[in-house]
Amino acid sequence: MAGSTEPGWMEVAAPTVRWWTAAPQLPTLYLHGADDGCMAADFTPAVRAALPSGSGAADCRQRRALSAPGAADEVGRRVVEFLRT
Repeated sequence: MAGSTEPGWMEVAAPTVRWWTAAPQLPTLYLHGADDGCMAADFTPAVRAALPSGSGAADCRQRRALSAPGAADEVGRRVVEFLRT
């Protein structure tokens, strides 16, 4: 709102930026809903390249969102595979 003295999201988020923009330090599993409509699946290779050794990254095909009905089997399988490595 014009003239508001309330901080915007940038000011509120500023102290945490280093945490959500830095590459993870521990093995991480990144799963992306290939059809989620938020970020293109083309983003996954860049994420994969930024992850530390022992990490995994995958597009879950035909999934709009990882929490969508029908995604549990694929997501669960990928999580179990990751934890076994």
